[in-house]
Amino acid sequence: MEHIRKQAERITLVHATEAHAELLHAIFTGPNTRKYSPVHNQSVSTLAQHLKRTGNSFSEKAPHYRYFGEADGVLFGTFIVKNIDWDKKTAEIGFSLLDRWQGRGWGSALVLKGLQTVFGEPYIDEVWATVSVTNTACNSLMRRLGFTFCGLYHEAFRIQGVPVRQNLYQLAREQTDAPAAE
Repeated sequence: MEHIRKQAERITLVHATEAHAELLHAIFTGPNTRKYSPVHNQSVSTLAQHLKRTGNSFSEKAPHYRYFGEADGVLFGTFIVKNIDWDKKTAEIGFSLLDRWQGRGWGSALVLKGLQTVFGEPYIDEVWATVSVTNTACNSLMRRLGFTFCGLYHEAFRIQGVPVRQNLYQLAREQTDAPAAE
């Protein structure tokens, strides 16, 4: 875990803007993202319009927040906070990397950095994520970061007509060493 923490320290989270649409398109069209996530074919201009509506501060209580991870001056992946229930202080998280950045710990580091950001604010106390049952790397990442397995969605969605079973994971602020919210 110390290696992941050190890698996370190298990451800067950059708030998404419409200028990141081409990068998001590259991430969404990557083979691994397509294999495990129900991303739709969206044009760069459509993604730019979507990115315009991304929140910048949790205090504004926007519908979602998207960040891009930057390390050594290069943007390599995205982290999103969405499906937020402001009253219950819960949210779904998700992430995806450019394929060439996968398999070297950057996903774990990006999620850790994202969690530090989310739990560093007083607005969200618990996050959840779903992971394809067949995505062994991402399932390992969830366990490595302390997420609790909560169950299975037998048919969360379909990719190219094939049902995709998803594991559900949860992590509460008190399960982490994130700073306490004021």
